[in-house]
Amino acid sequence: MLGVAILSKKTFRCLAIILTTCAGLYGAAGVPIAVGSLRQQSDVIAIATLQSVNDQIQTAVVQLGIIKVLQGQVASLTLTANLAPPRGIRGSGTMLTPSAVGTTGIWFLRVNSSGYDVLPLFDGPYAPNDIFIEVSQSAQSAAAGTLDQQLLAYQIEAYRRLPEPKYRDDERIMASLVSADPQDSFAAVAPLLSSPILDQHLVGLAAEIRLGSPDALSELATELENLRGSPKFFMLIEVTESYPPQQTASAVAALEKLISVHSDIPELDLAAGAAMQRIAKFAAAKPTGLAVKAVLPGMVSLLDSKDPNAQLRAAGFLGYFTLFAGADGNIAGTGVMGPFATANTRQFTPSQEATTTPAQYAQFWKVWWAQNYMKFGFTTP
Repeated sequence: MLGVAILSKKTFRCLAIILTTCAGLYGAAGVPIAVGSLRQQSDVIAIATLQSVNDQIQTAVVQLGIIKVLQGQVASLTLTANLAPPRGIRGSGTMLTPSAVGTTGIWFLRVNSSGYDVLPLFDGPYAPNDIFIEVSQSAQSAAAGTLDQQLLAYQIEAYRRLPEPKYRDDERIMASLVSADPQDSFAAVAPLLSSPILDQHLVGLAAEIRLGSPDALSELATELENLRGSPKFFMLIEVTESYPPQQTASAVAALEKLISVHSDIPELDLAAGAAMQRIAKFAAAKPTGLAVKAVLPGMVSLLDSKDPNAQLRAAGFLGYFTLFAGADGNIAGTGVMGPFATANTRQFTPSQEATTTPAQYAQFWKVWWAQNYMKFGFTTP
């Protein structure tokens, strides 16, 4: 395992998730289902208006007026479908109230022995807006591209019309974007990125980072002071931490830019360090690509973080690097001690038993870097 594990309470984002997903009636966890996956599961996908709902029994019966069939075939422009109650929810009912009658949206349907079953957009205790994608008249007339592209566009358009999207709404569109063809996802997220609404812009940026865009990471560093005012900022920390590791120099440069801000936002530097460490681990496994040493300047910059845990992450990585890196600045994975290992580098590699402070670790490794950076081909410390 490359580097050391640093424990963190992750207070900010965990609190946001708990408050948004555990509120109300929901008593069990679940996951959003990507629209691409629903397309594959559905026999019929249609734009339809909800004409009635009979929810007097646990499984509701909905009547739909078909406007346009996007996939499959129907024998009539009016059909009924069964809507099972949410799995894991306390009490009975399907969450679909009579107030939804008259609403038009995209319905995902699967054929059963007697008709159709509705496939919600959430696997678990679904909410009312997990049952179908509400579609405006303007979106219907503007639909273009493949069905997958249309479904992404419809979902983004519906999201943008929500007055106050919750974390669950964010996760629903993120699931669809991450699992779709990257080109389709980058095109679909464009309206969010260009949105003047801060939270929408942030979610678009988070989606691009999650998809592995170095430009989006760089934009995060540039817009940090503006973005930090959003209650959804924790999403940017999450996607930075899980940034795809199979990236190259442009991703490393973007992470260096983000680290160099030395923000006081809790856990941001820690997340950037985690992304750097994952890139290094991937590089160690692919010795013909990016060398592990490419992340050294960013990790050294992390030593100046205002977050002691981020300093520890950097010190832990540098300690591991000096223990196993070869003269070429890469790690062969043989477990053989490399030429940069000394008694001092081992002493200043963080461990649970050590009493050394993060500041002391940082000072040692900054001095070590000043003495050794040229050995790795860098012209400036």
